[in-house]
Amino acid sequence: MSENNVIQYIQKKGHEETNIGLTIYSKKCAVSFESSFSNPNSENYFQSVSWRRKFLFWLKEIFLPQGYPHSVSPDYLHYQIWDSLQVTYCSNLAGALSLHSTLVGIGVGQENASPLAAAISWLTKDGAGMISSITFAYYKGSELDYNSKQWRLFADIINDGAHFVRLLAPFLPFPFLLVLCCSSIMNSLVGVAGGATRASLIQHQALCNNMADVSAKDGSQETLVNLAGLITSLTLLPVLTSSPIITWATFLLLVCLHVFTNFKAMRSLHMKTLNRPRLLQIFHSYVRDLSVPDVEITNENEPLFLGPAFIQSYLTDDFKLEGGVSVNYIKENFYNEEDVFNQLILNQASDFEQTNYMVFLNSKSSKFYILYHETAKNEDIIESFWASFLCAVNLNQRKDTLLENFKIENYVNSSDLLIKSKKKAKESMGTLILLLQEKGWLTDPLRLNIGDWKLGGKKYV
Repeated sequence: MSENNVIQYIQKKGHEETNIGLTIYSKKCAVSFESSFSNPNSENYFQSVSWRRKFLFWLKEIFLPQGYPHSVSPDYLHYQIWDSLQVTYCSNLAGALSLHSTLVGIGVGQENASPLAAAISWLTKDGAGMISSITFAYYKGSELDYNSKQWRLFADIINDGAHFVRLLAPFLPFPFLLVLCCSSIMNSLVGVAGGATRASLIQHQALCNNMADVSAKDGSQETLVNLAGLITSLTLLPVLTSSPIITWATFLLLVCLHVFTNFKAMRSLHMKTLNRPRLLQIFHSYVRDLSVPDVEITNENEPLFLGPAFIQSYLTDDFKLEGGVSVNYIKENFYNEEDVFNQLILNQASDFEQTNYMVFLNSKSSKFYILYHETAKNEDIIESFWASFLCAVNLNQRKDTLLENFKIENYVNSSDLLIKSKKKAKESMGTLILLLQEKGWLTDPLRLNIGDWKLGGKKYV
C-alpha cells in the first residue's frame, strides 16, 4: 500500500446510499461523505428535493414496511392496491347500507321501540356469532393455512352475504332476531377465515423476518382506507337510502365490484409454497409435456372456487387422497376388502424404509390413503402424491394427454398398477424436484393438508 491511498465504499440502507471516502496518509485518516440524498430524514435531503417528493417519502415511511420494496414479496404493492380498493369503495359502503337496515329493524327512530328488546337482540346476535366462530375454527382451522387464497375469497363473499341478509331483513317473513343471528353467524365466519388467512398472506409477503412490521403497516393502510370509506359513506348514505331502488341498485353494484376486486387481489398473489391445487396443476403439466410451470403462471391459473379449492382430499375429478393417516383408519376403510389391504402391505413392506411411504387404493370408494414412515421428508411426501396421481390418471380412461413414458399398460389389477406407479414415480422424482427448484418453487414448508400419523419404531420380536 502506498503512502496516500483513497478507498471508496458505498454505505446502503434500503434505497439510501452514501459514498464513503477514506483518504489514508502516513499516520492519519480522513473520512468524507457524499450522500445520494435518498434519506428523507437527512438535512441535505430537505434542501435538495421538492416538497412533493418529501411528502411521498413521508407517506412511504408511515404506510409501507421498512426497507420496501426489498423487504416484501414482489406482489406486495399489486395486492395491497386491489385490497384497498375493495375495502374503501365496496365493503365499507355496502356495510353502511346494511347497517342502516339493521338499525331500522331493531327500532331506532320508532317511538314504540323498546331499548331493552333492542339490547337483548344485539346480545343474542353477538352470542350466536361467538359460538359459530369457535365451531368454524374447530372444523376448518387447519385448512385455512393450506388454501389461504381460496378461504380469503370465501370470507369476502360471505361478508357480502351477511350484508345482503341484513338488507333483505325487512322483506323476509321471519322474526328480525333470527335474521340478525344469521348475519352474525356469517360475520363470525368472515372474522375467523379473514383473520387467519391474512396472517398466512403476511407470512408470504414478509421476506426479511419482518412479519410484525408488515402486519403493523397493513393495519395502518387498512385504517386509512377505512377512514376514506367512512367519509364516502357519510357523504353518500343520505342519498343512497332515499329510495329502495337506489339502495338495491347501489348495493348490487358494490357487491359485484367487491367480488371482482377480491378476485383480482387473489390472482395478484404469487405464492411459492406448494399447496394441493398448485401441486396438482404442476403434475398435470408434467405428464403432458415434462414441463413445470413457473410460479406466476401456476398462481394465475390456481382454482379459487372449484376442484381442490375447498375439497380437502381432492386428487383428480374421479379420485380423492388422504395422506398422513393411521393404519387403523386405513384398515377401517377396507372393511370389505381386507385381502386387498393385506396384499398391499405385503407388496410394499420390503422397501418401506427406503421409500418412506405406503399407498393404499380402495377401488370401491376411489380413494387413496398414504401411510408415512417416521423418517419421511418433504420430497417423500411429494413423491407419494406423484405416485398416487400417476395411478389415478392411468385408471382414468382418458389417457390421450399422457406422455408415453407415463402410461402404464398390462397391469393385472389396481393394486398391481399402484405398485408400478410407485416405481415410475421413483424414476422421475429426481428430475421433477430439480425442475421445481429451477422454477423457484419451495418444497419447505408443504401446504398439502395431510395428517400427522407416521409409522416407526421398528423392532423384531
